[in-house]
Amino acid sequence: MMFLAVPISAGAEDIRLTPTSVGWTIQAVVNGKPGTFLFDTGGGNSIMNPQFAANIGCKPWGQMSGFTMQSKRIDMLRCDGVAVKIGKIDVTPETMGVFDFTRLLPPGSPHIDGSLALDLFPNKTFRYSLTDRVLEVVDSPSEIKGLDKKSSMPVHVVRDAQGLALEINLPVKTPEGTAWFELDSGNDSGDILVGKHLAGLFHLSTEHKKQKVSGSLLNGAAFTGSVEVLDLALDGNLGLSFLKDNDVVVDIPEHRAWVIPRGK
Repeated sequence: MMFLAVPISAGAEDIRLTPTSVGWTIQAVVNGKPGTFLFDTGGGNSIMNPQFAANIGCKPWGQMSGFTMQSKRIDMLRCDGVAVKIGKIDVTPETMGVFDFTRLLPPGSPHIDGSLALDLFPNKTFRYSLTDRVLEVVDSPSEIKGLDKKSSMPVHVVRDAQGLALEINLPVKTPEGTAWFELDSGNDSGDILVGKHLAGLFHLSTEHKKQKVSGSLLNGAAFTGSVEVLDLALDGNLGLSFLKDNDVVVDIPEHRAWVIPRGK
């Protein structure tokens, strides 16, 4: 049976998002050791570098396997039962991946100990706001000010990697039905990503050239921006270009979300 400990803190916790040249980071303490981690809503699994795992006394074992958006398989070792503290939030996920994250970063990048993801908060509601530079984690949507006046919409909670990963897909309108775009703060390309299989529905060419895309979510929130059309294993991806204009609130247990435009 999967064990995911519920954070013991009550009420809201505002976790500061700090911009760096490789993405937005948060501070966390893992098994008593502080570290700097990227926070990636599309990461699926929380991971740490091998050196950090060694420093907290973990001997990695076994294997975790997952796939990228373009179906590339990634295997990594794992550490089980580590205690993660972010601000006042304490959580013990079933496992964290161990992966040499630094080899994905460009030369001269700041030191990063790993990447944390939504698998830490399976029983929580979160608000991700680049405008406020905050990841707000609460027990219930009722704790987020003004949210009761906004309309919600369903989301897909995706549990890949043998059920260990956790990602959120937002509903996007198309002429043929609802498409599902991953909410991915780790996509800092500046592009909205659309799968080739949906290119025609968004009036896009599958050739590599500069294009714009416009669309809307089921709750009416509109998005527009530069786009890259790729051979994806999912419908699409809304990254930082989307999050710069919108706050996103997701009630993970109830599979619903609110998207709140913050203006240009």
